[in-house]
Amino acid sequence: MAEARADGTWSIGLKKMTLSISASVVENDLVLVVEDENPLRKVKSVLKEVESVEKLEVIPLQQPTQDGVMVLEEGEIDPLSAMLSTTSIAPSPTKGSIIQATVEMKNEYLEEWAIQKENIFQEHAGDTFKVKIDTSDDPVQEESVNKHLTYSEDDGLPQSSTIRKARARLEHLEKKPDANTTTIEVSKNEYIDRVKTLQSDFVKAWSNDQKVLALRIAIKCFKLLGDVSFPKLYPCLFVLVSDVLDCFSTHVYERIKAIAEETLNKPLPWNFTSNDISIEAKETCRNWFYKTACIRELLPRIYTEIALLQCYRFLCDGEYPQIVSRLSNMIRGIGDPTIALYTRMYLSLASSKVLPPGSSSNPALLCSMQDYMYSMHQFSRDHALAFYTEHDTEHEITELELREIHSPAVEWLAKGIALYATGMEAELLLAQYKKYPENGMVLSHLIKTFPSEKLAEHTMAIVYLIKQTTGSKVDLYRCLCSQLVHAAPPEADKLAFLNEVWGTITQLTDIHAYLTCATGFIQLLVAHYSSREVIILLKDIVRHLNTAENMDAKMYSLLQTIMSVIILEARRQLYYFSTIITSSEFLTLLGMFRLMTSIALSKRLLETFVRSKKNQLRLQLLGPHAAIVQILFSLSVRVHDALDSLSARADINETSTAICNFLLSLEAPNTREGDKAMLQIFMDARSAFYKLDKVKQCLIRLVLRMSVLAYPRIHMSSSRNFVKGCLAYCHITIPSLMDPIEKLKLMTSCSKIALLSHCLPQMDAFVKASIILMTEIPSIEIAAQEAQQND
Repeated sequence: MAEARADGTWSIGLKKMTLSISASVVENDLVLVVEDENPLRKVKSVLKEVESVEKLEVIPLQQPTQDGVMVLEEGEIDPLSAMLSTTSIAPSPTKGSIIQATVEMKNEYLEEWAIQKENIFQEHAGDTFKVKIDTSDDPVQEESVNKHLTYSEDDGLPQSSTIRKARARLEHLEKKPDANTTTIEVSKNEYIDRVKTLQSDFVKAWSNDQKVLALRIAIKCFKLLGDVSFPKLYPCLFVLVSDVLDCFSTHVYERIKAIAEETLNKPLPWNFTSNDISIEAKETCRNWFYKTACIRELLPRIYTEIALLQCYRFLCDGEYPQIVSRLSNMIRGIGDPTIALYTRMYLSLASSKVLPPGSSSNPALLCSMQDYMYSMHQFSRDHALAFYTEHDTEHEITELELREIHSPAVEWLAKGIALYATGMEAELLLAQYKKYPENGMVLSHLIKTFPSEKLAEHTMAIVYLIKQTTGSKVDLYRCLCSQLVHAAPPEADKLAFLNEVWGTITQLTDIHAYLTCATGFIQLLVAHYSSREVIILLKDIVRHLNTAENMDAKMYSLLQTIMSVIILEARRQLYYFSTIITSSEFLTLLGMFRLMTSIALSKRLLETFVRSKKNQLRLQLLGPHAAIVQILFSLSVRVHDALDSLSARADINETSTAICNFLLSLEAPNTREGDKAMLQIFMDARSAFYKLDKVKQCLIRLVLRMSVLAYPRIHMSSSRNFVKGCLAYCHITIPSLMDPIEKLKLMTSCSKIALLSHCLPQMDAFVKASIILMTEIPSIEIAAQEAQQND
């Protein structure tokens, strides 16, 4: 039914499809046939053989329809449907799930990739080295060369067509490479610019309606992913080429969609199915898949079909799980583990568009991760290192560097699996990893990406896998503890997990590795264990720090993280102030910090207390909270002493507010001993917080409040003496304030309370002081002028 024309195009009926045949004849490693042994050079013998061939019966073509599209007879299927029918097909979902799966919903997976891919690019583009490329590797130049490899069927001789075809193909095969073409070294930046230039050339060719040239440029760009001569550059190269893939995918999808909407004379609905697509749009879509199938090399063919994955929506409904599974099986034909891994990663990214989480499952990604673990086990580590070192002799690659190269792809493949994760997926992957436990990088990403609830069910199994992993286990233990913060281990495994993990961590000799694990472990303890386990951990941390010769910046940072975790948890669990905050281990660690860090932590701890549950905790001076009061008071003094004349107004206000809230939380029994204790701590606070007027005002009001509460016992001499002491406290403190208006208000309040308590001499003193203050207060005009001058 297909007929070849002289201009190198193919036609089906009256529908023309343009195909580039150059991709099928370009082969760099073909062996030339000797002229004497080449049967196609012997024209006479070829003519005899052609004439002797029995003529085949020509089947007449069917008449096209009015739209110029061939109509298949009953029972016939098109090649694309035949290809799909050969795959193992699971039960198709219902039409409702199809519509739900094809909704253009918010894809957080792809949104996160759009943000993080720039970080991957910058991280792996930091090395400087030279890359070797072929100067003749130009798709535009090849397009002009391929124009000479055309043949026609205008000659009347029946054997002319066969001879011309054979000669054209043979001339191309025997064409010697240009002597002027050379292999040069370019810098990393020049190589990156070359990839970006290919993308701009693709867009330019597409906009000029040169679809074949655009496809050739895209394929040329996809072929770059088959080069692992410089593996350190591969993640950076993948990010660049993935942009080209997305650009190619968008252009083709929008073109087919535009054809469908043009036929319907209206936009397609957001939940359209293949039944809504016109025949012309379907034929255009099939044409693109036919072009993809004609790509000879496996890698660009797979990448092209993955890029066109969402275009299957124009042809079929509900078959995406089978299509993604078929593509995953095709990737198994790629021999290089690095290339295959990043291909699986792009399949994960592309399939998330057509199989959104919650709409259907995606078992192909689970198989992809299992395939990677199996292939890396077979492609043993020593062989892999030797393989990449052979290509890059100037920059030998280590085991750690190889894992860093694979790490981004494994991470995003694991995230893709986690989108559809259930308990079964986690169990299957852990069972697969148990067979090949040498690569801790894979286990690390599985722990980071899988939901905490699914990992908590296999807590002890993961611990045993970590113990079998080669290399450092520090990050694995820290990641596991951080994940279990959100989901507690099973009750039966809590104690076993604690003993197993901490028994390993406490034996670490590297203090940095120890503190790194302790930061993750402390989060787990404060979330799901009692304060007893937290104090034991703090005691062990103190023991390790005492053995260290000195503390560097990293140790201070890790220790600050540990203290911050406890402080933040104290806001949620107030009993921490009576158990952990008052422990000698916590205070010892707090004293190890440098001055500024210690002040910052003290301020955070003080603010944590005053903000916890709207300050519902009341501290009894003479009760079990006496130790907490002393600790918080010393922290307040430390924060206050750090202020000076250069401190910002905001810092002064924050510190004043925190100290005032702490003082307001103090309580004592309404007895003689309680009153004395409260007055004594207020006297200590007045001498300690002399820099803060706001705190002194708060102290004066608290003392006046105590004198009012003692009024019912005013008939007792002890109570009268206590009230006189409170008034004397206020009379001494008020003159130290800066604001004259505030001083006048407080003097007036003190005179009223003195009159209420029948302390007439004290009342007379406050009234006289108020009169003197009134004469010292400037008028409104003068105050406005002074304020204007200060501004």
